[in-house]
Amino acid sequence: MSSTNIIQNSTTYKLADEINEICKPLFDAFNLNYFVYAKIYSNNSLSILLNDKCWYQHYFENKYPIMGTSRTDGVYSWDKFMPDEAIADGGNYFNHHQGIVIFKKHQDFIEQLEFASADKNYPAIELCLNKFHLLEKFVFYFKDKAAKLIAKSDKEHLIIPDSMQNKALEEKTYSEFCNLIKTNKIHLNFKSKAIILTKREYEVLLQFAQGKTVKEAAKVLNISPRTVESHLKNAKDKSNCLFKSQIIDILRNSLLSSVRLINSENIG
Repeated sequence: MSSTNIIQNSTTYKLADEINEICKPLFDAFNLNYFVYAKIYSNNSLSILLNDKCWYQHYFENKYPIMGTSRTDGVYSWDKFMPDEAIADGGNYFNHHQGIVIFKKHQDFIEQLEFASADKNYPAIELCLNKFHLLEKFVFYFKDKAAKLIAKSDKEHLIIPDSMQNKALEEKTYSEFCNLIKTNKIHLNFKSKAIILTKREYEVLLQFAQGKTVKEAAKVLNISPRTVESHLKNAKDKSNCLFKSQIIDILRNSLLSSVRLINSENIG
């Protein structure tokens, strides 16, 4: 069987039209025309859903690099991973421009979200910077509407050939930089009021923002659950918040966490 037949018989290819229908609200609202939802596994395989089967076929027939198996959480532009030829093809032949990729590590896989614009002058990265909460809502919507399709995709993993593995992004700790910018105070703004958290209060809130319980946060930070609760109370008192959810919202809306809640080790 030819590579073209293999691609066209894949679950990814067959489900592309259904994915396109699910993505219409996103595309219409933000002038986007390309979406990918993928899971990348440690054995160099992935399950992938996308809305443009022709671009998918073109990409694999040209053996352009896949975005890899060891990625750091964050938002990246296409040129971090794709060769110039692939980016040019995406724009010239399929009208996909200003592509961005979001990686989120989970225990068993790396979740990959990918967006591109129908307008070469539309900076899709600004969507992530300024409307990230809307993208998150769409992803929840997508996972609900596409639950059966995701289940199908999960049963058919694509093995990434060595020739298509992209090693461009190297893990960096930036330890020297972090040592230079260590701080014990975190400044947030809420309703025109400055809120100053200690480093530990901020770390505790980051754990809660990532869905951790008191016990889980205590284990990650190597402190007692009672100490976690004490830091949470202090943060709530400083912000005049009655509920944990309120102070978490303040954190999510702060400049440092608008795109992706940074890991606690990044604050020194």
